[in-house]
Amino acid sequence: MTVTSVREAAPVLTNGDGRFSLSPPTDGPCTLSVAKAGYAKTTVTVPGPAPPLVVTMPKGAVISGTVMDDRGDP
Repeated sequence: MTVTSVREAAPVLTNGDGRFSLSPPTDGPCTLSVAKAGYAKTTVTVPGPAPPLVVTMPKGAVISGTVMDDRGDP
């Protein structure tokens, strides 16, 4: 996870339940980017000090199938 504001903050890791805690910058809104393997990267804007925030991440997409040429060969 990365928090950006006027200045970049250090990445924060979650616990085994995916929970984390941090103090948002006090100099205005910040952008929170959350990434995890198997899920789509999610970015939210936090307007400033706020109550606890829940970020829901959609599962990543998977493409499956077989690519074949004009003769039907893989």
